[in-house]
Amino acid sequence: MAESIPKKENTTPLESLIQKNIAGITNKVKTEVGGLEREYVKFRRYHRVSILLIAFAFLLPNLVVFLMSIYFNNLPMVWRYIVGVVVSVVSLSFCGYYAWRLFLAGRNVIDRFHKGVDEIVYDKVFSLFGLKGKLVAHSVLVDRRPVDDTGSKWRQLYRIVRGHVSSLRESPETDKVLGDLATSELITEPFNKTRIDSVFEIDVVGSPMRVAELEVEQIDGVGRKSVKKRLFKGYFVTYKLAKPCKGKTFVSTEGDLYGFAHRTYWKGLTGGEVKEVVFKWTDFENLLHVASTDEREARRIITAPFMHDLYEWWNAESANIRISFMGDYLYLLFPDEQIRFEETIEEINEKELSAYLFTIARPLLSVLHLIEHVRG
Repeated sequence: MAESIPKKENTTPLESLIQKNIAGITNKVKTEVGGLEREYVKFRRYHRVSILLIAFAFLLPNLVVFLMSIYFNNLPMVWRYIVGVVVSVVSLSFCGYYAWRLFLAGRNVIDRFHKGVDEIVYDKVFSLFGLKGKLVAHSVLVDRRPVDDTGSKWRQLYRIVRGHVSSLRESPETDKVLGDLATSELITEPFNKTRIDSVFEIDVVGSPMRVAELEVEQIDGVGRKSVKKRLFKGYFVTYKLAKPCKGKTFVSTEGDLYGFAHRTYWKGLTGGEVKEVVFKWTDFENLLHVASTDEREARRIITAPFMHDLYEWWNAESANIRISFMGDYLYLLFPDEQIRFEETIEEINEKELSAYLFTIARPLLSVLHLIEHVRG
C-alpha cells in the first residue's frame, strides 16, 4: 500500500490531511469550474421552484374544495365536483408546464458543474493516497422494471418511455458494473432498479480496482400501490487478485444473513457445496462469518489482519458488509449512506469541498485498508 495513506486509527489524520490540502483543491475547482457557479446556483433555485409548483398544483384543487365546503356549503355537490375538476385541470396544466420548463432549464449546466467538480475531487483524493486513478463514468440510472400491458394506455406509454430513456443512459461502464455484480453473487434477491453514479478505477499495488457508487432497489407494483425495497446503497468494489481462486468464498457480518449465494446455509439448511469455515479467532467468530466451497483456499485468502480490519470496521459502523472471492477477483459491497447521487456541492468554498471530499476519502480509505491484507 502506498506510504502516503494515513493509518486508520481514527478519522483525525484523514481530516488533517484534507485540511492541509483543501486550499489548493478549492483554488483548482474555482479555476476550472468557477465560471459555471453563478448559473449553477440560479438553475438549482429554478429546480426548487419547479418542485414547489408541482406541489402547489396538487394542493390548490383540494384547498378550493375545502373552502367551498365552508363558504358555499349550500352549493350542490355536483357543482363542487365540477369546480374541483376544472381547477385541477387548469392548475396541473399551468403549473406543470412552467415546472417542466424550470426543471429542464440549465440541466446541462448543472450536469457539467457536478461532473467538473467530481473530476477534480476524485483526482485529488487519489493523489492524497498516493494512487493513480481516473473517473470513468458519472450518474447513470438503470431502470429495468418490466413493461407489461396492465393499467391505462397512458401508464403503458409512460413505462415504455421510461425504459427507453433509461436505456439511452446505459453504457459499457454500466454493463460492466451490473455484469460484475451478477458474477459476484453478492445480491441474490431480485432487483429491477439500480442507480450507478461515479465509477472510478485505481491501481493498488499493481492490481486494478474498480469502484462504483451503487444503489439497488426492487420495486413491485405501480403507482400508489407500488412497494419499494432498497437492498443496498454504497460502494461496489472489484479488485483483481494476484492469484485466481479455484473455489468460491464468501464473508458476511453479523445481521446480514441473507442475500448471498450461500443464503441457504445461513438459514440453517443443509446441502450444497458452500460450507462454513470456522477460524479459531474468538473475537471474530460471533460477528464475522465465512463460507466456502474450498476450505483450504479460504484459509489461505483470509488472513488474520484482514479479519481484524473487518472486525474493527464493523465494530465502529455496525453496518453489514458483503465480500466474495471467486475467479480472478475479490468483490465487495461496502455500505455507505453518505453517497450523494448526482450531487456534489452547492457552492464552491473550502467548507463544502472538504465535507464532500471526506465523504469520498473515508470509505475509500477503509476499502484500501481491507484489501491490503488480502492474500491473493
